[in-house]
This record gives sequence, C-alpha cells and structure tokens, in this order.
Amino acid sequence: WFGNSFSAKDSEALLTDGQNRAGAHAWVQSGIAGICVRGDGTLIATSIWDEPHKEIGFYKDGACVGPIIKGGGGAIACDERHLYQGTSGMGKPFVGLRRLTLDGKEAPWPERKEWPRFDTPKVWDEVQGLVHDGKVLAMSATGIDKILLFDLATGADKGSFAVEKPGRLAFDRAGMLWIAMPAGVVQYALDGKATGKRIDAISARALTVDRQGRLLVGEDGKRHQVVTYDISGAQPKEVAALGALGGVLAFKGVMADDRLIGPDHIGVDDAGCIYVSDHGLMRSYAPDGALRWQLECTVFCTIADLDPATDGRDLYTGSHHYAAVPGQPPGKDWRWVGWTSDWQRSPEYPSGGGEILMRRLANGKLYRYGFGEPTLVQRQEDDSEIFVPAAAVWGRDFQKVARPAGAPESGRLAWCDRNGDGRTQPEELEPAPKDDRPVQAFYSTWVDRDGGIWDPQDRGGVRYLPLSGFTDGGAPIYDWKQAQWFKRPPEFIQVLRAFYFPGSDTMYLAGNTWDHPEVASTQWGCCGHELIRYDDWMKPTRTLHCRMPFPEAAVDIKAISVSESAGRAFVGESQTSVVFTYDIEDGRLLGIVEPDPALVGTVGWIDIDGGVRSFTRSDGETILLVEDSWAQKQMVYRLPQSPAKR
Repeated sequence: WFGNSFSAKDSEALLTDGQNRAGAHAWVQSGIAGICVRGDGTLIATSIWDEPHKEIGFYKDGACVGPIIKGGGGAIACDERHLYQGTSGMGKPFVGLRRLTLDGKEAPWPERKEWPRFDTPKVWDEVQGLVHDGKVLAMSATGIDKILLFDLATGADKGSFAVEKPGRLAFDRAGMLWIAMPAGVVQYALDGKATGKRIDAISARALTVDRQGRLLVGEDGKRHQVVTYDISGAQPKEVAALGALGGVLAFKGVMADDRLIGPDHIGVDDAGCIYVSDHGLMRSYAPDGALRWQLECTVFCTIADLDPATDGRDLYTGSHHYAAVPGQPPGKDWRWVGWTSDWQRSPEYPSGGGEILMRRLANGKLYRYGFGEPTLVQRQEDDSEIFVPAAAVWGRDFQKVARPAGAPESGRLAWCDRNGDGRTQPEELEPAPKDDRPVQAFYSTWVDRDGGIWDPQDRGGVRYLPLSGFTDGGAPIYDWKQAQWFKRPPEFIQVLRAFYFPGSDTMYLAGNTWDHPEVASTQWGCCGHELIRYDDWMKPTRTLHCRMPFPEAAVDIKAISVSESAGRAFVGESQTSVVFTYDIEDGRLLGIVEPDPALVGTVGWIDIDGGVRSFTRSDGETILLVEDSWAQKQMVYRLPQSPAKR
C-alpha cells in the first residue's frame, strides 16, 4: 500500500464498544486541521473528519501513541491535564469549544451547563486558532471578526475584541496575543489594543512560540518556510528559517526533507524540535533543521493511476507522484517523490482531484484527467513534477457548479488553454451547440488511450467526445460539435459504466441488464449487476463477445477496471474492497483479490466510482490499485501473468 505510513492492521477493533482505547489505532488520520505539541514531543492532531473517527490522534517519535478520540474540530490546545478542541459544525453554520481529559473523556467546566457555541456566516466555517497562556483561552474562527476569550480553569466568558479576519493565534511569554491576519502578524494585548509590534507582508498560515520566547511563523506565500523571530525588541527580528527557500515549488515539485509544501500547522517541544503539519505530511525537525521523523496520510476518497510509459514504476494521484522502491516490504515499496500541484500559479484548478486517469497522448506528453464537473485535463510541464491546467469539459447540463468568468450559466462547455497561461479566459471558452438531446445523470467518466472521453448515459446509451488535436503549447482540444452518441444496447436497461479500447475497437459496458436488473443498493453511484464486452464497437459488424454477471452475493459494486493485455476485468465491491476477477475472453469468474488480514487487517471501502485501476507491465505482471477509504490508504496488488497469456 501507499498513502499512509501505517496499514491500520489492528483497526477492526476500533470503537466496537463505543470506548476510546490505546492500540487499534495504527494509522495516520486524514485532513489534519490543527496540532499542538507537548513538552515531551508528543504531537496531538485534530481533524474535521477522519473516516474511522480518529479525529484526535497522538504521535511521538514517528509512532501512533495514546488513545484515539472521536469528534471533529479545526484547532486544538493542551495543558498538563486537558485537551481543548475548537469543534466543527460539520456542515452547519456554527463552531464550538469543548474540554477533554488527555485520555479522551469529556471534562465539562463546572460553571458551564453546555459547551460554548457560536454562529458563523457560512457552513464549514471552522475554528482557526485556539491557544492559552495558562490562565486565558483565546479562540478565532472563520467568519467571526473577533477574538473570543475564556477563563481556562472555569470556561467562563472573559469578553472579546474585534479583529478583521483573524487566523492562527499564539501567546507569547508576556501574555500578549499574536494574530495572523491577511496583511501579516500583529501583537495584541488582551484588552483588544494593538501594541504596535507586527510583521508585515507575510502570509502566515501557522504560529507558535518556542521555549525561548521566540515567535515561529509558518509562511505559505513565497517562502514556504518556518521563520523564527526574536520578539524581545521594539519590533520582531528574523533570526532563523527552517526549510529551503521557496519550498518544494521552487524545485519544480521534487520532494526533499527540507522542502516544505506550505506549512499548515507548527509546534515546538521543550528540546527545541520543530513539528510541521504540511499537506498530509507530519514532520519533526531537530533544532539544527535535520529531519527526525516523518509520517503521512495523503489519500482519502482517492484513486491513483500509473504512468503508461514507465512500466508501472510511477503512479500519480491528483497532487502526488509516488515511485516504486523494489525490494522493500509492503508499505515501504512506494516513495512520495513529487508534489504536482501549484495553487499559486493555477488557483482555479491546482489539483487533479480525488479520481484521476493518466494518459500519454499522441504527442508523447503525460496528461492527468481529473473527474467531477468539469472533467479537467492537466499537462505535465517539461522537466518538472508540476501539472498545469490545459483543458476542461463541462458535460452535465443539470449540475450547478462554479464556472469560469464569462461562461454561460448552464449548458455543456469546453475550455482549451490556447495562450498557455494555465488560466481560463472568456475567449477560450466554447459552449456546445444547442440540441434537444438531454444529458442523463452519470457518475463515471472514462478516457481512452487516444484521449477520447466516454460518459455513460443511463437509458440514453453512451456519449463520446473525441480529442480533436493540440495547440502548439500542447493543450488538448475538445469540440462539442464532434460529440457522438451511441444507443443503449438491447441487453441493457441502464448503462452505468463505459470502457472503450480504440486499439481493438472493444467496448466494455456495465450496468443493469434485463437479465440482471437493479436490486436494492446502500451506496451511491454503483455499477449495476453485469459487465458485457462488445467487439467491433465502431463498426456495423458490432457483436456481443461475452457477458460477466456479478455474483449474486455481491452488493454495491462500485468500481471496474479492465486490462486487455492481462485478459482480465476487475470488479470492486464497495464496503469490503473485495475485487472479483473475470476472464474477458469467455466471461468466467476467475476468483477474488483481497488482502492478507495478518498484514493489513480489515480493508474497506471503495467510496468513489473509479476506485479500482489496473496496469499490466511488460513482463505480464498486473498492478491493481484499490481504494481503501476507510483506512485512508491505497492498496497495491501485484498479480502474476494470467495462465491464458503465458
């Protein structure tokens, strides 16, 4: 597997009796929203959401320690007895605050009958800063233009003061509060008056104060460093910086120990070690800047794909590049080597998203297709890990999504980056011609090796948008006037997946058929109950080659991948991540693929509609990628050459 430092082998025991416990927690939680660091080097992290509900996790010396604690929040603080968490409204317009013992039990303040709660202007506004000085607890939140103050011991309100768009917070040794703001970092007294000390023109994503009383700022603008300031004088003075100047983006996305992506959260222990939470990475650095340990959780509701040109040695997600490390044990045999998204240059579409396909198109360049609305096409820059937006296709008439400036409010649309700047301009947008053919709801898009885009259209059949060519800069061109529609074959009630292979003119369709109709499903976006292969798809001589009905006992089939060179189709069951394997020549069910429980424990689930990918190497071995959304990793299976191909 890859994408998580641990496999969650013992996690099937998690919370089965509703109790928090040590053990049964060996995975790195997803989406870390805040950290605090105890003097002994224990890092405590909070997340808004972690699929198996390790929303508060403890880490020390590169290992999972302590209990797991359920309940999402955007910021966390601690002292010798308690945890303080800024809680999330979980999609409702409010934030809150709660106190817990260090082993995760709720510890209400005696003088408060209920946890504090504060309305916010929008849903998913979250707590940004939560710090204390031993007496006063200070809190900031998105959408609340003030700092909220509480008595640390009793929870009693101690007032508030106005600050426009406050972000992260840090108390210094004098009891003054440093506040990250859009224009920089400003020091305030608790009566709400600015002291005059400030750091201007810095993008401060994270703040903390070390045991020497120095202010550390996680900068995510141009520097991508943790910058240390002596704040004892009239104005802060920079005295040190952790990380290479410009971070990983200054090195074309190539990862290294000293290259930060953009420090989200920082902390310091009594020994002066610095802890950085950074886009799925947790790192601990010694005072001299040497890396002590590193943990990662980079995948959640994610499926990767492999570069067709490197024989299964390189795989990509929407933001990451992993390279194979032969000879290493499971979990160590893929190494994160590249960060592929530049949100500063490409703010509209920096990432490929959670579901992607990698394609080497006719010009030999590597492209990443990301799915949702729109279908996004990114091209890899020469001699770089970075992918930049190159084209996009909006193919759903009915879905309300954000659109580029100058685009029609609705209807099908195509964009081609004709000027090569990676950003949309109104003159680069091409609406589809008006027609009376309604677009059906669909979950899954497929891109063939030639760049053709295929969308299943339920009872409407299949829609095909071919690649029309490239600009001089390598941007793919899609033209809705070239779209083709194929009628639903008579075997189908609903077409829910479509996989076309232009080299053999073969189509694989999945959905609900008259022989295998829809039955009750507990998951969204399922594939139906049968996969059928058609030969000579584009010709008048089209024939049905074989049928592959899914096992009657299988429920919620979510994802399919076909490998023609391996002679197999792989069909993934959602809540178990079991993959059924079929022979695509005669339709036989060959068996199932599932992990060794002794190695990774319980695996599940496939949560996105493309959560299975396959690639066959030149020696006949097939690499099978399977989403494991529950334990937030990606399973990687190595399957030997099929007997029929030997």
